[in-house]
Amino acid sequence: MQKFYCDNCGTKVSRNAAKCPHCGRFFKSVRCPSCGLTGPADLFLDGCPSCGYAAEKFREDVDFYELEEGGRRKTVKNKKETRRFFSDKFYLRAIPILFIIIILLVILLLRTGW
Repeated sequence: MQKFYCDNCGTKVSRNAAKCPHCGRFFKSVRCPSCGLTGPADLFLDGCPSCGYAAEKFREDVDFYELEEGGRRKTVKNKKETRRFFSDKFYLRAIPILFIIIILLVILLLRTGW
């Protein structure tokens, strides 16, 4: 189950909360920190519909942002955010490829007599 945090105070809030129970800040939209897609919180219940971010196998929170007057976005980083350098998919592909490269190098070295 995804976790949502207030961008103002960092308190955990329910996914359908209209405002933070701790500081009272109203939530107008949710922004995916990975691809930037914005929309209502219900759109992100199973992770980002665009890139899959915050789905069960990825991170479990989504950043909130607030619209200011004039339609400008005010983005505040989630205080509980922990990003990975590479995604899980990268490691699933990179490890077997590296293993194959190492085996090929060992075979090449054995054939050349080194």
